[in-house]
Amino acid sequence: MGDVWLGALPPLGDLANMVAREGRYFSPRTYADKPLDCSLPSKVSFPSGGSTECDYLDPDEFQKVIAGISAAERFIERTSPHTYAFTAAFISNFVLRAHRADEGRFQSATSSAAIGRVLLVNPQIVAANEFEMAEALVHEAVHTAVAISELEEQLMNVREGDAPLVNSPWTGASLYPHAFLHACLVWFALLKFWQIVLGQSPSNLHAASRLEMIMNGFRKLNIGSNGAEQLRGFFTDLGTQILFSLREKALAS
Repeated sequence: MGDVWLGALPPLGDLANMVAREGRYFSPRTYADKPLDCSLPSKVSFPSGGSTECDYLDPDEFQKVIAGISAAERFIERTSPHTYAFTAAFISNFVLRAHRADEGRFQSATSSAAIGRVLLVNPQIVAANEFEMAEALVHEAVHTAVAISELEEQLMNVREGDAPLVNSPWTGASLYPHAFLHACLVWFALLKFWQIVLGQSPSNLHAASRLEMIMNGFRKLNIGSNGAEQLRGFFTDLGTQILFSLREKALAS
């Protein structure tokens, strides 16, 4: 998944960031030994993450982001070896893109059509912030873990079709039922992660702020008012059990 460029011609992007070995171009890697995928076109389909209007990072941005991801990986490792092992297991590679028309917004995305691939859009703006980058890594690793679990155990009964949208109590975004359930699981995992961080560093204002935001989201997660009550028929028994238990578990933690 992006480890080696297999084309007959040199890869797209900046060749100065590639290491030639045995006639092939090998992608640079992060601290956790995850390759930066340099084999894809600038417009990525899976996950799209808004990348239809994106382009490659500049060479200096590329190097800063590699350092930023590596710093975030080290931060996760110091904070929680278990979380570090989890992210290392469920992230296979990174795709870096810049959205110049929306340059002040950092986004991350994954897709069940490309398990383990993490797309980072405008990562250059958070490259020096190991906290924001770390949250993105944990966030996307959870999405991937849930997607893999769904290969064995379905969480949805039927195709979403005309399913009503549900408002996220964390971001305000309107989500389809499947994305809403994923979001609940992701925010619960992030709640646990920032609790560990704050437990180790009580003066960490970023962790305290993120915890408050996440807890406020779970407090607002009233199944009826969020529109989730009417979604029962869309979820399997397991999906329903997860959805209706997360708020209780979060508020009790």
